[in-house]
Amino acid sequence: MANRLSQEKAAWIAREYCTNRYKKVEALLSVGYSNTYANNIGLKLFDNSRVKEEIDRIEALNRARSGYTIDQYILELDEARARAIDYKQVSAEITAIIAKGRSQGFDKDNDIGSIDQQQELDEQQQAMARRIAKVSLSAG
Repeated sequence: MANRLSQEKAAWIAREYCTNRYKKVEALLSVGYSNTYANNIGLKLFDNSRVKEEIDRIEALNRARSGYTIDQYILELDEARARAIDYKQVSAEITAIIAKGRSQGFDKDNDIGSIDQQQELDEQQQAMARRIAKVSLSAG
């Protein structure tokens, strides 16, 4: 079966996804999909081989350019928060929590929808959640 998503469209979706803190629905909306499509059917586009390959290519370029990844950033924030807790520096802990929240887009007015509309975590999100839980447990 032929891949019906054009390479150009796949690259556009991947570029938007990689530049908006990995928010799938936001990426689909910014490339012109409707809200209904983006929140339901459109999420399957991230399983498309062309989109996956383009995301991998963009992430590899970003790692090569900076040597610094979002995962490292989140880990450093978690470590800073753990140190703040150890030294009983409440304001530093709050600053680390706020920075982490902003990095995940919690400072935006997100329409998260109902429980029925919530999506499963993708593999990258699951891995990040495990790392955060591990750091949080070791800090406590």
